[in-house]
Amino acid sequence: MSRYNVYVNQSQCFACGICEDMCPRRVFRLKPTDFKGPEYEERIPEWMGTITEVVAEDRCFGCRLCENQCPVGVIEVTQKEA
Repeated sequence: MSRYNVYVNQSQCFACGICEDMCPRRVFRLKPTDFKGPEYEERIPEWMGTITEVVAEDRCFGCRLCENQCPVGVIEVTQKEA
């Protein structure tokens, strides 16, 4: 069981894939978006077509490579409360 929470701010992430490439534990995955409706038009650019999804938070061991390498600073890794 992971001792870390991994959060991606989807409203500012542009799914560059750096976190997916850098993570030694494969915590992230780029996923095609299927968002519909006008509430997402401002939040997610039409060209993007993908979001960054946390798929294996339980594998995270807190190295923070994702957090440090994210060009827009939208990933946050925090230690879980005991």
